[in-house]
Amino acid sequence: MKALKSLAIVTSTILIMANCAFATGWRGIVPLHSEQKDVERLLGPSPNARNIYKLKDMIVVIQYSDGPCEKCWPFGWNVPVGTVVEITIRPTTKFDLADSGLNLSAYKREKDPEVEGIDYYTNKKEGITVTYRVFDQSIDTIAYGPSEEDYDLACPTIERNSHAQTDAASYPQKFDHYGDVAFSEEMKRLDYFASRLRQSETASIGYIVVYAGQRARFCEADLRATHAKRYLVNQRGVKPKNIAVINGGYREKLTVELYVGTAISSHPIIMPTIRPSKVHIIRDDKTIATLRKSLKLTRSQCERCK
Repeated sequence: MKALKSLAIVTSTILIMANCAFATGWRGIVPLHSEQKDVERLLGPSPNARNIYKLKDMIVVIQYSDGPCEKCWPFGWNVPVGTVVEITIRPTTKFDLADSGLNLSAYKREKDPEVEGIDYYTNKKEGITVTYRVFDQSIDTIAYGPSEEDYDLACPTIERNSHAQTDAASYPQKFDHYGDVAFSEEMKRLDYFASRLRQSETASIGYIVVYAGQRARFCEADLRATHAKRYLVNQRGVKPKNIAVINGGYREKLTVELYVGTAISSHPIIMPTIRPSKVHIIRDDKTIATLRKSLKLTRSQCERCK
């Protein structure tokens, strides 16, 4: 009986790991090439909004694209809505790497920098990542993502933002953040920001990152950032070369973030939360029109987020 149980576990494992040795994704579902209809043909309609399927030996989570690349939206892949982006398998039967059928020589092993006892085995060429619990000697999840040959479909900054998560020390540190406050309140925050920059003026670079809201006026982020920079330069004596302004794109509400970096550090990580195609541009009011005129920003100079 024990032998039969072990055989059942190994057999289940092999089924779970099927296709790992080939660039065919999981059970014929290939990230960036398969669509929701292909998943539903295999597993049926999604039982819930999170696209989680509970099968006999595993839990399967399917992640779909919410649309192709857009300017001011640095995430995702250049594929249509509903394209499979990632498949995550969580086995419900405990099994070890030795039973998985994986060719571990093709995988790079890395320890989790924050959680003890978690190792990651990654096959970049095939787009497979295995999360392994060392203390339990069991596989936690198997994620099937885009293969290396499909990296040309990545949106322009996805690689930079992904890399930044493992190299945070080379990026500026956040100093402050605030929303659509009155300029009198913003001046107080900018005063503290200027004091911090002057502590090491030859080495410090201040970054003003502005995200317009989901309901935004045209050029609003650029105007807010430029206005703040002008105050720091004209009223607080910060040298123009020590201030950089960045249009971050869009969030639910207007957000301003202040960072302190150095001449050799990278730019702050840009993290918009709203796709530009889902933003509603409202008509300028008198205040915005006056501000644009005073700052001498032409319409062609606006909305230059990356």
